[in-house]
Amino acid sequence: MKIITKFIIAIAPVMVLGIINQMLTYQPTGQDDQVLISLVGKCAAIALAGGLFYLIYHFGIEKVTDKLSIKSSQDILFSSIIFLCIVPYHVSYLDVFVCFLIGNLISTAKIKHQHYVFYLNGAIASRLVLFIIHLPMIHYSQYHPDIDAISSATPLLKLSLSHHFDLIPHSSLSLTQLFLGQWQGSIGETSKLGLCLSCLLLRSFRLIKMLPILIGLAASAISYTLFHQKIGLPLHGYLSYMLMGGFIFGLIFMTTDLFTSRLSQLQRCLYVMCIGFLCIAYRAFLPFPEGMLLALISSQALFALVLVAKYLCTEIWKRNVSHIRHPLP
Repeated sequence: MKIITKFIIAIAPVMVLGIINQMLTYQPTGQDDQVLISLVGKCAAIALAGGLFYLIYHFGIEKVTDKLSIKSSQDILFSSIIFLCIVPYHVSYLDVFVCFLIGNLISTAKIKHQHYVFYLNGAIASRLVLFIIHLPMIHYSQYHPDIDAISSATPLLKLSLSHHFDLIPHSSLSLTQLFLGQWQGSIGETSKLGLCLSCLLLRSFRLIKMLPILIGLAASAISYTLFHQKIGLPLHGYLSYMLMGGFIFGLIFMTTDLFTSRLSQLQRCLYVMCIGFLCIAYRAFLPFPEGMLLALISSQALFALVLVAKYLCTEIWKRNVSHIRHPLP
């Protein structure tokens, strides 16, 4: 069985349960019939953008592939599915098309250092473009909490706006509701039940390792312990907080790509640890709950800086040692 087939089978529980949750969540407002229409529209926009990018890449950009990431139809399909899972419900079809096209173009750029390859995969780059495009709406939503904005009115947005979300014991959303995903959000981030099932499938297909995921969760727990007062939650509210937003989805599906494939087991654990810690820190100190997206990007950038610094220090040390052993006459 091909890897992409295994991936589609593994992510199916997340997507199916996420769609069901969206329909149930929007049913009281009479928008449940719009969920499937919106999903089909987003799929069409992503497919059109992916097809256009494929043509642009293979008939225009492929001439400089030695400097860019080699893109196959499988890579585009993978990015398409992930982006569909993380795009907010109320984003327009045009925004989805533009962001996915630009994001994939951005993802072709890469930086090589030794055997490492630094780049943004298509889904993360597309989500970053969407984040930048809608950045003013984040500030607008602080004055109008009913606006869905970029985070689809998830519990994290409500927490960010109110700065005190008493989750225990009288929460507006119980642990069961948070786990099942009975709240507004993107397809991929709501159902933690679906994520657990998908994680088991990915592990059975040997597509992921559990150790980096567990280390990422442990790092997020440490970060939450340090910053929970800034977030506005009690220390024992960590479990509820982790069930909000897309942190777990990102940890499972967005920390395995061309960049991490070149890392050793120790390096990958350190990379995911950085993601887990920074995600909670960003949520605590930034005015918008986009911690996972920024943590993924900044962790790779930080990793690149550390490797380059290590390389430069090593080269300087070798040069100094060489001068000592072979002094100039």
